[in-house]
Order: sequence, then C-alpha cells, then structure tokens
Amino acid sequence: MRIAMNNNEALCIHGETIERVTQFTYLGSIIDNTGDTEADTTARIRTAQTTFSALNKIWHSTAYSTQTKLRIFNTNVKSVLLYGCETWKNSKGIAFHSSQAAALQMQLRRHIYRRTHADSHDFFVK
Repeated sequence: MRIAMNNNEALCIHGETIERVTQFTYLGSIIDNTGDTEADTTARIRTAQTTFSALNKIWHSTAYSTQTKLRIFNTNVKSVLLYGCETWKNSKGIAFHSSQAAALQMQLRRHIYRRTHADSHDFFVK
C-alpha cells in the first residue's frame, strides 16, 4: 500500500504493483496523504465515546469509589482518546481538535461525578 503522491510512477516490488491509497491505518492512527489529522482525531473521539459507553455499568455502580472510576477513566478512555496525539498536525486544526478532546474529557468526567453543565466549572479544575 502506498499513499498517493504527485509522482504517477507505479511502485513495483518483486514485479507486483503497489496500490495507491489516500489514507490508511498504521498502529491505530489514520495516516492521510495530505498530512491532515482530522480523520484520526475524529476517529479517536468516536472510539473514546464508545469505550466510555461500554463501561456504563461501572460509571453507574455504587460499588466503586469516584477515585477508582477516575483511574478506570484515565487508563481505559483517556488513553484511547489521546493515543498518537503527539503526531497530530501542528496547525489551526490542532487547537480545534485539542479543544474537542478536552471538551469530551470534561463531558465524561461530569458524567462520572454526576454533575451537569449548570454546576460550576471550578469543581473540575481542582
């Protein structure tokens, strides 16, 4: 597999032509031929939301302390969300995607703490 480039020459290895693609997944990150990270960050946010939802029984359980829930959140959800973020393109878009990731973290923490948007933001800044 080869990312499409301006060069139209076919790449052959042992007589076999390598297919040109515009994006592919490598080590869980989406690599784009333009270097854009939007597809990767969108996929990360979606995967983190799915992971959080899969752990709903834990978030609603009274058997776990809030500290334990936060540890589970950090190891299972936050790590999924932020994996590979150090390779996100440094541009105006990165600020947007970083703020999206931060907003999602805040939303999910509110759920763990059973807080609403009406509650003070200062509670989470501590």
